[in-house]
Amino acid sequence: MAEKSETLSRFLRAADEVAASGKTPTLRSVMLAAGGGSMRDVTEAMKHWRGQHERPVADVVAPIPESVRSSFEALWSSALSGATEYVANERQALAAAKAGAQQQVDEITSLAELFEAERDGYKAQLDAVNAERDALAARVVTAEAQVEAHRELLDGHLAEVVKSAVRRKKDTAGTRARNA
Repeated sequence: MAEKSETLSRFLRAADEVAASGKTPTLRSVMLAAGGGSMRDVTEAMKHWRGQHERPVADVVAPIPESVRSSFEALWSSALSGATEYVANERQALAAAKAGAQQQVDEITSLAELFEAERDGYKAQLDAVNAERDALAARVVTAEAQVEAHRELLDGHLAEVVKSAVRRKKDTAGTRARNA
């Protein structure tokens, strides 16, 4: 560790010597002044030396030449005017697009309301047709029940008529046989 400190001190002294001679210390000039060494060591020493000898840079504000200032003002005025005009045109285009979009929304809303009204009308018609169908289905069930009841009644009457006819035929045949 002492050797490293000694090497650093040697390069720092060499950098001071180069600076005292009026030259800017560079890695090469410091290494030559120190009589050699590793590039890594001289780089580390120069970082340290530059950190100690850095001079703050003063803020320099130079006056703006009148020609530059007037050209900039003209350019700025022109740019501002162009931007203002562009923004105004874009606002008009946006307002027109918004109005067109609102008109389309209004038309679509109107159509939707019309379709809803038609749907409601069709639903009412469908409900009426369904109610009529249900009523007719009930009447059909009632009529089928009545037909079945009449069929059973007629079947009963037919059976009696057939029995009566068979009896009469037998009676007539018996009477004929007795008379003969």
